[in-house]
Amino acid sequence: MSAPLASGRAKRPFEAVLVFLFAVGVAWHFGRRGFMPLDHSVVFDGGWRILGGQVPWRDFDAPSFVTPSYLQALFFGLFGVSWSSFVAHAALANGVFALCTWSLVVRLGGPRGLAAIVAGLAALLFYPPVGVPFADQHSFLFTLAALWAAVVGRGIGRGAQHQEAPGAPVVAGVFQGLTLRELIAWAAVPLFILAGFFSKQLPSALAPALVAVVVLAPAPRPRRAALVGLAIGSLITLVAAALFLLATGVEASHVAYCLFELPLAEAEVRRAYMPKGLALVGRVLGAGASAGPLPMAWLAHLAFLGLGLLACLRLRPGAGPRGADGSPGTFGQVLATLALGEGLLLLGQVTMVLANNQDAAAVGVVVPALGLLLASACTMAGSATGPAPRTAQAFAAALLLLVLVEPTFWLADLTGRATNDLAFDPERAELITVEASPMLAGLWHQQPEHHAYPLADLLALAEDLAARDGDFLLVGDTALLYALAGKRSTMPSLWYHPGVTIPMKGTPEFRAWQDLLVAEIEAGTIARIVEERAGTWIGNWTLASLPRVQRAVRTRGFTEQDHGAFRVLELAPR
Repeated sequence: MSAPLASGRAKRPFEAVLVFLFAVGVAWHFGRRGFMPLDHSVVFDGGWRILGGQVPWRDFDAPSFVTPSYLQALFFGLFGVSWSSFVAHAALANGVFALCTWSLVVRLGGPRGLAAIVAGLAALLFYPPVGVPFADQHSFLFTLAALWAAVVGRGIGRGAQHQEAPGAPVVAGVFQGLTLRELIAWAAVPLFILAGFFSKQLPSALAPALVAVVVLAPAPRPRRAALVGLAIGSLITLVAAALFLLATGVEASHVAYCLFELPLAEAEVRRAYMPKGLALVGRVLGAGASAGPLPMAWLAHLAFLGLGLLACLRLRPGAGPRGADGSPGTFGQVLATLALGEGLLLLGQVTMVLANNQDAAAVGVVVPALGLLLASACTMAGSATGPAPRTAQAFAAALLLLVLVEPTFWLADLTGRATNDLAFDPERAELITVEASPMLAGLWHQQPEHHAYPLADLLALAEDLAARDGDFLLVGDTALLYALAGKRSTMPSLWYHPGVTIPMKGTPEFRAWQDLLVAEIEAGTIARIVEERAGTWIGNWTLASLPRVQRAVRTRGFTEQDHGAFRVLELAPR
């Protein structure tokens, strides 16, 4: 049954505007702190490649980072290839994430002020710890966007935020009672999930479970319309994927190889040391406990279970307080919101465990999950759009304190960039000026720990490479060197990660991967090799790790030049 709309003009979402501006500003500020060659080069180089005409899975292999690379190419095209347009991309993504968080909490029963606090905390913990566009963050962003679109498609919380204009178009037939905007929202769900999946397989691969909860939940809009809208969106997604393959000449089998077959080698390695049985359950439920924002992760799950029990005791089917959309709240509605909160919390924690990254890279989604639990408490307390009663306020304060009781994590991670394995110190950092490097201007650079080269060495090397004819191959992590030198990225994979982006050593696939580079060396298109002496962050790879390439270099002949932390092998002319 359709819910009545709120009477009168809808309130302007000033809280949402403030949340968005805060989220963009905080990500912009902290995104300019420090440079980690691996983490901060992947999307920069991916955007540079695509801007130059390269296509993922045809010109380079990538199991993830594809969506943020395409978006970065758009930012580079609009605003120029620079660190500013790089950080602006992450800042805007942080703003969108905060807006989705705010809207979800409001639509699912939370007061607008509380939603603003939750969204602000989410903005602090989502992109600022990483700083620049990254696979995990974009995958979480599109997963949350898919959940938000599903909630909008079911018409949940319509009266809380806006008033439909008189005569707004409504699709008839199977979509009876569904506005065109809600139909578009459902059609966007599969597109958001796919965009998240091409950012990184997890957590987006788990997003359909959250969408299913929304489909099954009681809501003003009929489920049949949701299913048809999802079918339309899925069809659009399939057609778009087919057109992409036809237009670019990418082979579907190679996409499957990059996304699934190749990374499975690393998955097998991780599965060997993953805890089993109840130990694995405990690891998942406790994930993020060492990261600070959720120092007692178990309490969040216990809070969910307590709220669910309270809902069972206080609400009977068809009764209870009024929901966020102005319609009578139900037992099922409260339980569905609780399930979304717990599902989102588990989604982040499963990702932390399986992705094997620092917890802080995925812990930002914990705050929106807590926000949904708070929305459930407010709904049960009988306040959907107004100030929450004292009991709901006390519960909200208790859960939010879980985020704030250990500020050491997010203060250290925002100021010291621990997520990127940096020990950023403003006293030791150097602000790059336009005169020093127009492309990196605005970045506070500090010499990395693993790749121990001063800024002057990097800029001098880039200038030297730019002045020479021909392309180079970088054996190392500082892939933004290609853009700094204005040269074509020649590495067949987006970054060095054995078993994920590069086939494992000793396999026929690894020999074939090297032969791509050997062919360019023999043809003369690769004129020099640039090697980071410290080796790559993952595996400590150097030129010696690529025996067939090293043999081709020796056969060709070279002269060696010293560039501090780098060495350049100038290949003999053909």
